[in-house]
Amino acid sequence: MEFKIKIATGLAFWCGVIQVIFSLLKFGSISKFLSQPLLRGFTTAAAFHVFSSQMKHIFGIYYVNRKRRKFFKLVFLYLRLFQNIEQINWAAFIFSIVCIVFLYLTRTQINERFKTQLKNIPLPIELFVIIVGTVVSNLAELNKNYGMTVVGSIPKGFPEPQLPEFNLLMDMILDAIILSVIAYATSLSVSDLFARKHKYKIDSNKEFFALGVSNIANSFFQSFVSCGSLSRTVVADSSGGKTQLVTIIASSVVLTVMLWIGPFLEQLPKACLGAIIVAALLNLLLQVRDLPYYWRLDKLDFITWIVTFVSTIILDVDFGLCIGFLTVLFLNTYRSQNLQVKIQGRVKDFELYRPVDKYLASEQESIRVVYPNQSIYFVTSDIFKQQLNFSCPSKSNMITDLSLIENCKINYGCGAGPEKSDLEIKIDETENDTLDSSKKFETIIIDFSDVQFVDEAGCKCLKEIIRDYESDNIQILFACCNENVIDYFKRMKMELDDRIFLTVQDAVSSKLC
Repeated sequence: MEFKIKIATGLAFWCGVIQVIFSLLKFGSISKFLSQPLLRGFTTAAAFHVFSSQMKHIFGIYYVNRKRRKFFKLVFLYLRLFQNIEQINWAAFIFSIVCIVFLYLTRTQINERFKTQLKNIPLPIELFVIIVGTVVSNLAELNKNYGMTVVGSIPKGFPEPQLPEFNLLMDMILDAIILSVIAYATSLSVSDLFARKHKYKIDSNKEFFALGVSNIANSFFQSFVSCGSLSRTVVADSSGGKTQLVTIIASSVVLTVMLWIGPFLEQLPKACLGAIIVAALLNLLLQVRDLPYYWRLDKLDFITWIVTFVSTIILDVDFGLCIGFLTVLFLNTYRSQNLQVKIQGRVKDFELYRPVDKYLASEQESIRVVYPNQSIYFVTSDIFKQQLNFSCPSKSNMITDLSLIENCKINYGCGAGPEKSDLEIKIDETENDTLDSSKKFETIIIDFSDVQFVDEAGCKCLKEIIRDYESDNIQILFACCNENVIDYFKRMKMELDDRIFLTVQDAVSSKLC
């Protein structure tokens, strides 16, 4: 046991050091990838984990776990719970239900309804439940007469400071890094949830630093790695806590219990504590109502919510968070591939250019204005070229189509008989339409308003586009390029100064003069 404590304290120390280093390196920016669907799906699943952990106290069913499981923990928890359902302690169950109903009704019907009359100071109903529960348990001897499990002996005093094991770094460095990031992400998900609820901002790097300092300090007092607790946070929030003063008061109460009044709470039923936590979690569990909203809003956000929730429920909190994070990265990459090139026209009486399929806008004669809706880089460069060729067809773009016709004739006998096949007729029609369309413009203006950056692959793609179109005497111009894009053009030595214009209208005017 002593060796396990040394490992725990050593891990806490090095996790704290790593978190402080990460905060100084501004690694808190990874929080930008924790999207709202991910956070809400994760906190809902984490709330269900905490809710499930209290079921043994609610039902009064206690059993020895045969094997500690990492995966499918909740599945086996409920399986064992139902296997031992005949051992239910009805006194504990009724006591828990009464406490939950009382807490919920007081919170919703008194604290919320009479918030103004109470001057935003809610009734400390949780403290009342603990006091009443302890008194009833002592008077009725619930542990002796009804077999209800109570808190029992509470150790007195404060642990003596001890140096953590510093020499275990190389043995646990990888575990410390992984645990540091997971602890930070878990804490930040809880922090972000309540920051949005109470409309205040959090600094992700300061959160990293605060976690690191607390873990370093705790490691000298035989503590394991700590992070934000969802169950304690929701209880503090439901009690009306709004500032860090809540933590100071709560810590003072815990210290008081440890030093002096612990014996008075030894008869407090665990069912009472479980009921307080379950009642505080109800609002988080109701976040499942997000699903219809995200289904209507964005199917990819819906997928993020579902994947994060299910993986956290089936696997575990740390694995669920990692899978949710990877899901966000994957779906963001998928979004970036959804590049579209729209044809723009000038809005009447204005020097504005908008998509012709959505606005009453008309194209300029011999000029086609297009704009890509995303940045052009290695992921989207090929898609951009294909979309541009489709929107602005030219004779050189028909080489591929003509080769398809030849291939059709050789392999499938297209045009061998007196009548052409349906496939060849369709290809011929496409070819004629395309060639006719290419005669309508002599200049293509690419609006870079939505292009935030380009990379080497994007620049090479643009060079190919300029070469291909200019072989058909179609000039390529650029408008609305930001400084980053222009700077990258210069580093790639593209020499586009005479092709870049401040606005689309400037580019159009240069060709109409």
